[in-house]
Amino acid sequence: MSSQQYLKSITAIIDQIVLREMPAIDSAARCCATTIAQGGVVHCFGTGHSALLAADVFYRAGGLACVNAILEEPISIHAGSLISSWAERQPGLAKLILDRYDLRAGEPMIVFSVSGVNSVPVEVATESRKLGLTVIAITSRAYCHSIAEGRGLNRTAISEADLVIDNHVPAGDAVLTIQGSEGTSRGNERSGSNLCEREPSRGERAQQEINCAVSPSNSALLTNASFNLSCLHRVQGWAH
Repeated sequence: MSSQQYLKSITAIIDQIVLREMPAIDSAARCCATTIAQGGVVHCFGTGHSALLAADVFYRAGGLACVNAILEEPISIHAGSLISSWAERQPGLAKLILDRYDLRAGEPMIVFSVSGVNSVPVEVATESRKLGLTVIAITSRAYCHSIAEGRGLNRTAISEADLVIDNHVPAGDAVLTIQGSEGTSRGNERSGSNLCEREPSRGERAQQEINCAVSPSNSALLTNASFNLSCLHRVQGWAH
């Protein structure tokens, strides 16, 4: 029964996206297509599990070579739940990350953030706009607004983006309530992500600060004979 309810919920969300988000999706597609036609790069960013969305469009067989996924280990789940959850909420870290990349005015920066409130993705949007990039936020309006109102936040991924695509994920980032688990199955709205209650220890914080300095780039080579490769020196993994 739960699997059928889940499928119905997911189908309903997809239907809402098709009904309400196609104008924003079309605008985002035009922005990306224009950049690609001009020999530019499409940049993608996310933290935690949202980093998987950025990785999903990077270095794929049959995909575009001109996609630059900004993947930094300390803010991804590869660093572990405590460290990555702590890191994605640190003010000032976003600019340090972006300073390592060749970001050019007019190019799109796609920011994935389901909650839309953690410091790093919000500041990536802010800093990217300062550099003249077009910021496309893919987030949940319902989730973002519920957290922002509860915490009195003025800046979110929504407020800092030029274009917002609502993924229509409900507040709490869950669609089912499992019998006997009420109050625990709909995410952690207090913090904006599913965090453990325990804060990192002093040793974990120290190691985190070391790790945050710079993570080495992937050394994989990109090959895509169907695309103009002149932009690849600007894509993570190709230039380093």
